[in-house]
Amino acid sequence: MSMMSTEPKKKILFMLPLLNAGGAERVLITLMSNIDRDKYDPVFVVLGDEGRVRDWVPDDIPFYALNKKSVSRSLYAFFKILRQIKPDIAITTMVHANALLALMKPFFPRTKFIIRESSTPSALMNEYYGRKGKLNLYVYRYLYRLPHLIISPAQSIIDDFKDKLCITMKNHQILYNPVDEEKIKKTLPQAFDNDKGVVRFVAVGRLNFEKGFDRLIAALGRADFPGKWQLDILGDGPERDNILSLIKKYNLENNVFLKGYQDAPWVTMAQGDLYLLSSRWEGMPNVALESLACGTPVLSMREAGGIVDVNAMTSNDTVQIVDTIEDFVMAMAQTKPKGKTVPEKSLLPKEFELAHIINNFEVMLDD
Repeated sequence: MSMMSTEPKKKILFMLPLLNAGGAERVLITLMSNIDRDKYDPVFVVLGDEGRVRDWVPDDIPFYALNKKSVSRSLYAFFKILRQIKPDIAITTMVHANALLALMKPFFPRTKFIIRESSTPSALMNEYYGRKGKLNLYVYRYLYRLPHLIISPAQSIIDDFKDKLCITMKNHQILYNPVDEEKIKKTLPQAFDNDKGVVRFVAVGRLNFEKGFDRLIAALGRADFPGKWQLDILGDGPERDNILSLIKKYNLENNVFLKGYQDAPWVTMAQGDLYLLSSRWEGMPNVALESLACGTPVLSMREAGGIVDVNAMTSNDTVQIVDTIEDFVMAMAQTKPKGKTVPEKSLLPKEFELAHIINNFEVMLDD
């Protein structure tokens, strides 16, 4: 007969600046939701309001919304909540939230601080030029040395710190993004109704400059694309009007469709012949991992960060990587329609399976 552990459970505070429907948010909430409740008591804090994806957070996890408009205005309120909760471990993700958490470390010597950097730092530096870029560099160079542990979802991110920013941190480790395949499978129908003569491409992501949908559509407009095809883009964002104007400019209204944000995009992914990752930069593209879990292979620009790690773990044409947007469109043109009628077997490498990642995460928590 096994004895229950008499070790007290560790209280772990998970913090996000906002509850947006992004990959970083999904990863942190997935980690929080799946840790062993016999060992850990998770608490969730959001600096803003409850947001559009409040239902991602399990009801049995204590939830605090500080209702602050920005990270900079959250300093004292977050300090107070840390003092109130007294967590054994505090963890967050994204550079501005990481900076806030790092600033708290001197005031809570008994708390272990973990930050997650999910983006390629040099890419953010290029996007946020001027004062904001200099602030990011300060955060990377000085504040990132304060936490006990930094986790990132790809070796390319760690290499970028060292090679592009000349910053080497001994406490920087890899934790791949977890993919909850069972959750995805539950959303998929037993059968599809697909046109067997149409090649179906799928892309998911925020409609912003980073995701590269503008250059993809321009390249498609310039190409002599054979056969019948359609591209479904799932997501919303500030570039929506610009992308719509490009679709009209290149007469692609019958081929490219903006489907808006979907909380569970996996049915569309599973029906696709090829998932498209046209990003100018990424950390570890979670939607590409989810596409593989749906049985749909991925075509990616090399610039999309951690996809290179994924490619090294797969075989055949599960993940294709190209160097230019012209090569990207050429690879699309070679895709044949499968006319899927049922979901296909997962192509996701075992390194990203939920149980495997949660086990690795718990080792980091206990170390």
